Amino acid sequence: SLGSSKWKDRKEALDELLAVLSANLRIKESPELGDLAKSLAHCIQKDANINCVMTAAGCVEALAKGMMTGFGRYRESVVGPMLERLKERKATVTDAIGTALDAVFLTVS
Repeated sequence: SLGSSKWKDRKEALDELLAVLSANLRIKESPELGDLAKSLAHCIQKDANINCVMTAAGCVEALAKGMMTGFGRYRESVVGPMLERLKERKATVTDAIGTALDAVFLTVS
């Protein structure tokens, strides 16, 4: 689970989530998705393991692309934490977050 103290468990949960989100071209809105988006943003901002951060960013990207304009309502809760993490020095991390931010911005007019 995302709350596990072991990074491998978090990474495994994120990998499974990414597979599900990527497999669905259209993701139907539901109240739980707001909590999911916030959890992913928190992971991007706070997780010490960059592999978890990059996978979480991929999940945000897939969620935004799947929900399209419906994701716009979660923009405020995810953009701030993601921008915070852009201070990271590793290009692979900032690239993953940048791609996710691009997907988020495409959901709003």
